[in-house]
Amino acid sequence: MRQALLIYTLLLAVALMVTGGISWKNYQASARLAKSQEATAECFRIAKRIHALKTAPDLATETTESEEELTQKIEVWASTASIKPNQIILIDPLSPRRISDSDYLLQGVEVSLQNTSLEQLASFSRAIQAKDKRLKVSELSLSAPRSIIRQNQKEETWQIELQLTYLRLSPKSTQSR
Repeated sequence: MRQALLIYTLLLAVALMVTGGISWKNYQASARLAKSQEATAECFRIAKRIHALKTAPDLATETTESEEELTQKIEVWASTASIKPNQIILIDPLSPRRISDSDYLLQGVEVSLQNTSLEQLASFSRAIQAKDKRLKVSELSLSAPRSIIRQNQKEETWQIELQLTYLRLSPKSTQSR
């Protein structure tokens, strides 16, 4: 009887060890599966971010447009806003400024308009954003309005000073770092 009890206890211990070993292996496999799922989810997040960056408009350019090209673009955008050439007083590209200690330059152009309505200004700003996502209206100044008669209607017009800016990639030489 003692022997049977000892064999029974021994078999029970072996069964518990085998079951425990299987459970431990299942636990480890489950933990590896959870880690793998987390890593896969992270890969999908990274891939989604890469896709978004690839399809996003460039925020900086490596090239500089000539003064003539930039002036022509601004004149075309102004004409789409019903701003006549005689309303454009000045289109003056500004000297680029380095942004802090970065590889980027802030390139700007000053635009002065006369006898321009707020509706024309809004339309001009929309035309700029629609045609060149990099170009931003960074400064805007309006003088006191004047009333004029256009097409038998009284209209307020303004003297407007705009500064348009965009980022230009211009890596600093590695020797100066």
